[in-house]
Amino acid sequence: MIVESLKKIIAQNGRLKRNDYLLNLLKEELQAHILNFIYTTKDYQELIFTGGTCLRKVYGLDRLSVDIDLDSEQAWAGRQELASALSAWFRKEHQLSGVEATVRKESVKIKLTDIGRMLPEISRDVLFVTLDISNAWTEACRTEKNMISTTRASFIVLPTLFANKIAAFLHRNFFVGRGQGVPFKGRDVYDLFWFCQRSKKISYSLRPNFPRLFELLKTNNRREILDEVKEKVNSIDNEELRPQLAPYLADFQFLESFLAIYKGEVTREMEPLFA
Repeated sequence: MIVESLKKIIAQNGRLKRNDYLLNLLKEELQAHILNFIYTTKDYQELIFTGGTCLRKVYGLDRLSVDIDLDSEQAWAGRQELASALSAWFRKEHQLSGVEATVRKESVKIKLTDIGRMLPEISRDVLFVTLDISNAWTEACRTEKNMISTTRASFIVLPTLFANKIAAFLHRNFFVGRGQGVPFKGRDVYDLFWFCQRSKKISYSLRPNFPRLFELLKTNNRREILDEVKEKVNSIDNEELRPQLAPYLADFQFLESFLAIYKGEVTREMEPLFA
């Protein structure tokens, strides 16, 4: 049962004394149950796993990820049905009475609304996971079908995820607070660094899916894209980046080490990837 799994995570990580990080660990457990439902239910098996949680669960990204990103090869209108099915499944299979599922535009949000009573240690009344389901797939994307934990699923291949991440980093209009000078999402910055490090370890054989990247950015000028990435990375204020990343990394010392090197690493390691 999911509540027992969540209690076990709290017992194993209570020493961290970091409620924000612990809450995201619990969300990851909730994700696993949701993904299992999706990919063992015939009506939803055509959905394609993508985004940061795909990077973490399929490719070993070493930070937490809290949302589930899904895509579809065709226009998909099943969000309300999925919300209802997930809500009913949590009530029946996990004996949870406090479950709410809401749909807003492309997103489905699953909320466990009586979690505060069952897990008083987290000091929260609600635990939720958001599923963002887009119709962004094109012929330039590539997918693969393989096992994710105990279920078989379709997911976006790593070079396409790399291209998607570069485009998100450059074009995502994301601010935290009024004082942030440059729009960026901390997780995008970290993931770019992770991609660069992973590619470096295999002699830069991991490169972005350039047809997909050109499609997203509406330019095929590699030098222009590379220069834009470098300029934006080097304009980021670490004092703004630190609090965005802290809830997703277990070790504060690791975070400080990352902040000291990521600009130089991304600037340097991106160069051979765009050659």
